[in-house]
Amino acid sequence: MKAQMSLEMIIGLLILLVVAAVIISLFMNKIKEFTSINWEQDMEYRRFKSECENACKEGTEGQIAKYCSYKLNKKDLNGNHLVDILKSDTSVLSMCEDAIYCFHVANCETTDGEKIDASTCRQILCKAWTDAYSGDVSKASTKVMELVPGYGTCSIKDDENWWRIAKFGPNSPCGGTVQQSVSLQCAKDNSNPTNMICVWICPSTVSASNSGTLSVGGTAQSVAITNPIGSTSFSNLNAGTSYAVTLTCDKSNSVYSTTQTVQM
Repeated sequence: MKAQMSLEMIIGLLILLVVAAVIISLFMNKIKEFTSINWEQDMEYRRFKSECENACKEGTEGQIAKYCSYKLNKKDLNGNHLVDILKSDTSVLSMCEDAIYCFHVANCETTDGEKIDASTCRQILCKAWTDAYSGDVSKASTKVMELVPGYGTCSIKDDENWWRIAKFGPNSPCGGTVQQSVSLQCAKDNSNPTNMICVWICPSTVSASNSGTLSVGGTAQSVAITNPIGSTSFSNLNAGTSYAVTLTCDKSNSVYSTTQTVQM
């Protein structure tokens, strides 16, 4: 009798465990559905895409130039506090969440039916600003690099990097010589929240014999800058901590330095 009762209790417990597992699984799936955000449905993204489409439809030189240089201000569309790699709507090449331009999200064509992609946009912007600067391609290059300074702060392979492929950088996009400038973009690594990825642009004079530094304040982490443009990552940082990241392209001239604060 006792053995039968024990068996019934064991069977009852097994049934309860199975039911509990099913309930927990259903609950977790609902939580995932609730917390998962479709970034393409974000209101600011949809407004941005609509403005891009309108600029293309108007088709004037000024509006096409806007289409080619207009960037989404919002940098965290899915609300996960990371810079993700997203799929472009107009190309097989990926884009960083913090550097989305019109040519990533809205298809556009010239009056001759030619697709306006990142590469075409570089040419359009170079022509527009070279004309505006009375043929000064160096000033035009500097302006275009201000408008499209980089591909963002996620990790994209060089041979799949739209910014490099379209020749927005690291060399002068329109020819001539780009004015000496410094740019630094750092963000949490989307694959590891305790890591930080930084992308820099320094003057072309930076080299192995004339190096700069990139360092994270409050840590001993620092790297030598031997190329005018590049990226690196810093690891084992503390979640919830703010870090001041300092880029020094030329140790003898503070003009070529900049600092960015990053919240991990």
